[in-house]
This record gives sequence, C-alpha cells and structure tokens, in this order.
Amino acid sequence: MHSITQKRLFLKRVYTVNENDNSIDVFHKSYDRQVRFTIAISEIGDEVQLVKQNKLGVYIFSTFIFLLATGLIILTFFIDDEAPIAYSIIIGMGYLLAAIILFYPYQDDVQIVGGEQVITLFRKSPTEREVSDFVAYLQGLVLNYRKEILINNNLDEDVFMSNISWMLNMNYLTPEEYDQVKHEYDIQKLF
Repeated sequence: MHSITQKRLFLKRVYTVNENDNSIDVFHKSYDRQVRFTIAISEIGDEVQLVKQNKLGVYIFSTFIFLLATGLIILTFFIDDEAPIAYSIIIGMGYLLAAIILFYPYQDDVQIVGGEQVITLFRKSPTEREVSDFVAYLQGLVLNYRKEILINNNLDEDVFMSNISWMLNMNYLTPEEYDQVKHEYDIQKLF
C-alpha cells in the first residue's frame, strides 16, 4: 500500500492507495471536521496543475497595518492623554494582526485533474520530492488502469483500433507500444 500523510497548521490530509481494489482512501481533517471517502482509480485524471495564491495583496495589507500601528506609537508621544494602555492594546493588536496575515500559510497545492474527481495535495508537505513521487505514482496507476480497460483483445477490430489510436494521440502509448499492441492483436485475431 502506497500512502502519503500531509499536514499544514490545523489541516491534515492522508491518501492511501489500495491497488487490490483500484481505489484511493482519502482522509481530510481540519479544526472543525473530518471527512473520509474513497475514490476509484477510474475517476482520477492524469493532468497536474499547480495552484498557488498570490501574496502581493497580503504583503501590502500587512505593511499598511504595521505602518498604522507604528504611526499610533509615534502619535502617543504627542498626545497628553490618560489612556496609554488603550493605545498599547490597539498597537499590540495591530502588530499581531500584521504578523498573522503575513505568516499565514496560503494555498500552494498540486492538483491532479482531468477526471471525475480532483485530488489536491499540499505541494511541500511532507516534502516537495515526496509529493512529486506520489503524483507520478498515481499517474502511473491511472495510465496502467486505462491501458487494461482500453486494450482488450476481445473487442471488434474497429473499436480496438479506435481505442489504441486514441491512446496514441493522448500519449498514453508510444509509437513503439502502439505497433506492438496492434501486432499482438493481429496475431491473436488469427487464432
């Protein structure tokens, strides 16, 4: 069984591949809920997308809050008011908010798309290399499953040829594999 466990702050994702029944068990956990479900290999696509959230707006907003809090510090030196504790609380909350906004882990995911189900993995959890290896493993499973289903020597010749031609066009088969499968089909057809 091939598996990957991912964590990011309060989120946890576990994907476990069951090769015996051609499925993936999925477990998602967040601070407020847990979800378990199973995805069939036949429902998974083979295209990979990187989804990353732009942090420019976050940097601008947190800088604005930081500067506003710093301005309040400077302003408290010029105000002869009896409420320095209230200003300190407001300033501290401003710095805290700026730090939370700045250091919050934003979306940086790998998605496997092109099928009925989308699988979303954290790109750097546990490591980028492990995620890349797991994605390649899933793509290999999907490819082998499609080959098993579509390359069926019991089909009519026109259906069989359209299947393997489609697989060649989709780059599921190399030209050498295409010729080999076609040759094997012709040999079996003679018997």
